[in-house]
Amino acid sequence: MRTEGRRENALHLAIVLMMICVVSASALAFTYQSTVPRIEAHRAEMERAAMKEVLPDANSFEEVTGEVPRGFIEEAPGLRGAFRGLSGSTTVGYVFTVATTGYSGDVVSMVGIAQGRITGLEVLRQSETPGLGARIGEAEFRAQFAGLSVDETIRTSREGGNIDVIAGATISTETVLRGVEIARQAHSRMGEER
Repeated sequence: MRTEGRRENALHLAIVLMMICVVSASALAFTYQSTVPRIEAHRAEMERAAMKEVLPDANSFEEVTGEVPRGFIEEAPGLRGAFRGLSGSTTVGYVFTVATTGYSGDVVSMVGIAQGRITGLEVLRQSETPGLGARIGEAEFRAQFAGLSVDETIRTSREGGNIDVIAGATISTETVLRGVEIARQAHSRMGEER
């Protein structure tokens, strides 16, 4: 008789636990579904602001990823998007979104190019080491790229170039350079197709 009571009690507890799990999972799913549109809208707004930051002369942007030669996209899979920056109906430059693998994960950057020069660099997402590699997002580091010509490969100061390597974060620095190189080459290839 006692064994039967214990079984009923265990069964009752299992049913209650299962119901709690179902209610919790449903609440979590509902919360996730209701916040996804807001998260996506916020991400899109941050990307629009970054475009304006890297190409300040533009007042609107249109996606032109399809204008990048398909072969290049296959060669350089880090290219995530290409946008034409417009002032009225005049093209004032281009913005490229690139993703490269850093020390701790993907680094997603946005590079502005106009009149053969880099106009700006923004780091949109990164998970590099705080205090070291994460410094790639600091204005002082990003400012080194502004004004550099896109007609030549951009190199670190160790390689005779203009970009100072962040001490203790060589991989993170090189990750950003790879992203800028992808943007530079995409811009060049688009020029070949025009």
